[in-house]
This record gives sequence, structure tokens and C-alpha cells, in this order.
Amino acid sequence: MKKTNKFIMTIPRLPTVDDLPKNILCDILPSKDGKNTNILILLHGLGDTKDGFTQLAKNLSLPQTASLIPQAPTPIPALITGSDTPSFHWARDLEFDSTTGQLDLDADLTPSITILTSIIEALIKVCNYPPRNIFLFGFGQGGMLALSTLAKSSFLDGNGDGNKELGGVISIGGRLPASFSPPSNSKSEGKEKEKGKIKTPVLVAGGNRNTEITRTALDKIKSTFADVEYVKWEREGDGMMRGREEVLPLMRFWGRRLRMGAPEGMSEI
Repeated sequence: MKKTNKFIMTIPRLPTVDDLPKNILCDILPSKDGKNTNILILLHGLGDTKDGFTQLAKNLSLPQTASLIPQAPTPIPALITGSDTPSFHWARDLEFDSTTGQLDLDADLTPSITILTSIIEALIKVCNYPPRNIFLFGFGQGGMLALSTLAKSSFLDGNGDGNKELGGVISIGGRLPASFSPPSNSKSEGKEKEKGKIKTPVLVAGGNRNTEITRTALDKIKSTFADVEYVKWEREGDGMMRGREEVLPLMRFWGRRLRMGAPEGMSEI
């Protein structure tokens, strides 16, 4: 019997704050071209706020892409930051690195993983976004949150093999937590090695020294995700991208993955 293509109406709608977890402060921006086919969730870093990433979303202005920018739920006391400027973090509690005395990136992200999972599920179930049209962008601890959320079993399918593939994740200076263990079959060979890896493509970027994206950190990401691109910037540290050379790989990644050109309001099944 000849197979025919069927189409169903799946018109994504821009989320509102009422669709999202309670008590989460966020900005929601429609696409400038009026077509909210995709949606990009931007996650700020440790000690930051959503405001800078709302401006980043406006500057990026990705085609047919709405933006959702949540603020981390937990404030950092001014006594610690030494400033009255508001700052927030994604962890359950503030923890300090015993070696450096700085705030520890490896603090427990479980509450924020629950929040981000709920946001993604609302986009899929309430706002009609196909998983493939949902993208994550995170900086530092925000990148760790993005990777950690997808690495959790709640995104595995019923067979425990692969996951609901999202459009993609970009993590700037964000790795998987030190406590996270890759799938047990990651040291296998051939097809068995890929079984259970997360299908969502990942781009990880960081500096060429004094970086969180060490060889060990990158190997852990590659052992967890099936499709990983690494961009090493020719400078120290993991600050936000600067200039055309650092932005271009990110734009190419989005250019490959953003959904464009399908009949509006229709998706093939």
C-alpha cells in the first residue's frame, strides 16, 4: 500500500507568563518577522540577571524565532557580591569552591532543572511547539543548566534509547556538573556506543586557556550527547562571544537547525 503524507495543524503560539511555572520572572519576545515558528530559551550565568540576555535576544533577532528569557530564582546577597546591583543564581544553595574561594559552579541545580523542564513541557503541551523547534542558549551556569536538564531521564523516550530531540543547545563556558555520570555504555563500540545518547545537537564554546571546557569536560559531554561541536576561542576565559569570528559558528549552528519554509501552521507526520 502506497504511503501518503499526512498533515496536522500544529500552530505554535507565543507563551504567556500564565503558561509557565509560577513565581518565575521572565521576558517573552515575539519574533520580529511575526513568525514564531521556533523559540529560543536564553539562560543567564551565575550572578547575572535576565536583562542582559533579553537585550542579547533582541540583538540576535533570529528569523522566525521567539525568545523566552527566565531569571534564575535565587538572589545572591549583596554581602557576597559587594554590590547593590541585583544578581541571581540557578543552584539550590550558594556553595563556595574550597580551593578558589569563589562561588562553586557545581552546586545543586535540581530545582532549576525542574523549572526548565516544566517550561519546555509547557511549550510542547500548551503552546504547541514541536520539540524540534525549541532551542536553548546558556552562559556559564546557565549552560550547565541547559546541558543538565537534557541529560536527565525525564527527556528519555519510553525505550530509554535517545530522547525527544530539541532543536539544539549552545553552551558558552558551561559543562556538565562534576557529579554527573555519562551513560554506562559510553565506552562501548559502534552502534552500542551511541545507544542512549541524547540526540539534541550541542555546540559548546570556550577559551583556549583558563576555561571550564577542559578535555575532561568535553569528553563527558561527548559521552552524553550524540552530536557535539566544540568551538575553541583564541583567547583566555569563557566570556561571552566577541566579534564576528566568535559569533559566526553560533549563527551557522542556528542556520542549520532553525525550522524554516514549511507551510505555516502545518507539520508533517
